[in-house]
Parts: sequence; structure tokens; C-alpha cells
Amino acid sequence: MSTKTPLYDEHVRLKAKMVDFHGFVLPVLYGSIKEEHNHVRTKSGIFDISHMGQILIEGRDAFDFIQFVSTNDASHFKNGQAFYTLLCKENGGIIDDLIILKYNNDKYFLIVNASNIEKDYSWLKKYADKFSYLKVKNLSDSLGMLALQGPLAYKILNETLGGGKILPAHFCFSEIDFCSEPVIISGTGYTGEKGFEIIASEEGTVKIWKAVLETAKSDVIPCGLGARDTLRIEASYMLYGNDIDEDHTPVEAGIGWAVKKKGTTGYIGKKILTGQKSSGVKKKLVGFKTLSPGIPRHGNTIISEDGKEAGTVTSATYGPYIKKTIGMGYVISGMTEPGSSFIIRNNSREIRAEVVKLPFYKR
Repeated sequence: MSTKTPLYDEHVRLKAKMVDFHGFVLPVLYGSIKEEHNHVRTKSGIFDISHMGQILIEGRDAFDFIQFVSTNDASHFKNGQAFYTLLCKENGGIIDDLIILKYNNDKYFLIVNASNIEKDYSWLKKYADKFSYLKVKNLSDSLGMLALQGPLAYKILNETLGGGKILPAHFCFSEIDFCSEPVIISGTGYTGEKGFEIIASEEGTVKIWKAVLETAKSDVIPCGLGARDTLRIEASYMLYGNDIDEDHTPVEAGIGWAVKKKGTTGYIGKKILTGQKSSGVKKKLVGFKTLSPGIPRHGNTIISEDGKEAGTVTSATYGPYIKKTIGMGYVISGMTEPGSSFIIRNNSREIRAEVVKLPFYKR
């Protein structure tokens, strides 16, 4: 049975088209994906992302634990900063990609993908037993989460909170009180725009959603999963289960920058991942634009110019703002340079495409 988010009644009231997404009932659109997409690019949009998971890591061993289970180096980040990292298997396959909020060396707040909440929690608990002073808590069922994204996001959120607030900078976070409720605000997002992700209680989530829409008027519109997907593809952000998964490593996915050596510190997957960073990989995720009509789909086969199977499409869409058909996919190492051309087989149709430098869009 699908789970309703705290904002379910609000979505119904606004006549959103609802769908099941990894066990959550969420809006896919309110009117038009194109309209929602471009409103985020030019003004602002608000998203219900309460399907995301939240896991709290606390204790004297929290720093050592985070260093062991994730690929990025927590020592590089100050208290109050957020950072992108990955949980990987021993063979380097990606269990999940996530954002970690670093309170201090004894407290970390993890934001994980909806499809992986239970998997991540079980994985973390499995290794938590190796550490004496550590608590791992899954808070996902008690919290809601919003994303306010776009050029006007800072202005809108400041006005919503009453003005005069110092909002967190990019990839930083802070805690405030809103209507007597504790709220976490992080300068993160999944659209390629400046903006914020806001975590609160279920009741607090509803209050903030209503307050933003009331304060911003036409400067903000509610947006669904459809626009969230087209926005993230334009910005070249990966979707777990499409672009990254347990069958691919961060180095193959082009996010090796989130894999740090950490000196002598060991972490899960280190041997394979550092080896790949030194020696290279046989396949790699690239971006492409199409050169002939048609929109490729996830799972479409990529064919080299000499007719050999050379890879697979992971994500693709028509970018409403950049007005191009774009996508990402894994290809063999000899075809990763910008300008390399290939054919995408979409059922009986063959779509010509060319590798381009990522990101497709950057503000």
C-alpha cells in the first residue's frame, strides 16, 4: 500500500495528478511539466520531497563511522556544511548517493533516496555494530521535506520566515524555529538552481508549504515529479536506479570526485575505487544530445558507428529550458570524448546522437 506524504491533502486540493513513486503517493504534475520546469528556471518552484529518507548518526564514533561507510572525506568539511557522498559495496557498486549534514564530529544527518531508505538503514546498522559509541536512528517516518528552488528562492524563503533571517549558503545548513517548530534548512537541491531543502515535522511541513505559497503568490508554483526529473537531467544530476546503481561504480559514473583517498583510512570499496581512479575504467557515463528526431528512453541500446553494441541509455528527455533533446548513458571508453557520435536504438527507430560536455545547463 502506498504511503501518503503530509502534503497529500494539499496536492488533492490543488488538483495534482498523483502517482505511486517507490511506495509514496506524490504529484507528477499540477498542470504542465514544461510550465513548472521553466517557472523554476525563471522564478521559483516548490516540491514535496517527503519521500526522501532521513537517518541520524550520533555518538563519539560518528566521525570514524562516516569515514568508514562513505566515500567522501568528512574531515574536509566544517560543522554546518553539507556534502555529497556515496555508500558503496566492497566491489565499488553504488548502494546509494546521499547528502550528509555535518553538525560536528559526533553528529551527522543523512538524507537518502526514497527507494533505498530500508536498504541504507540496514547497511548502516550492519556496520554500526563494529563501533562502540554510536547510535543510528531512522527518522524517515516522522519528518516531511520540501524543496524551494529557483532564482527567487532566497527572497521568497526570507519573506516567508519573517525577513531578517540569514539563510544558509550553498551546501551549508542551519536550524531555525518556524511557528514554534524546529526546522532544518539546507542550501542544497536537485534542479541546477539556487534554492533550499527544508526538513520539518509532518505538521511543520504543511505549515511551511502553505506559508510559501501564500507569501510568494505568482512568484512560486507547486511542481511535481515530472518537472523534477526534467530539471535534474538538464542539470546532469543522476537518479539512483537509472544512472547509478549497484552495477556501476562512482568512477564509471563520473563522480569520482566524491571518492577521496583519506590517507591510510580504510573505507568500504576503497581498494577497487582508488584502483579505478588510477588505472581508468572500461565504460563511463557521458552526456549526449540527439542529432535526429526522437527521444531516447532508459535502457535503449547505444550502437557505435561501426555497428557494434557500445552502451546503454540511462536517462533522456527534451530539455524544456535549453530546448534540446538530451540524455546520459554508459559507453565504452573509446567513445567518451565530446564530439563522439553514435546511434541509439529505440525500438525500430534509430536516433543519431553526439557526446557533449556536462552539465547541459548551469546557471
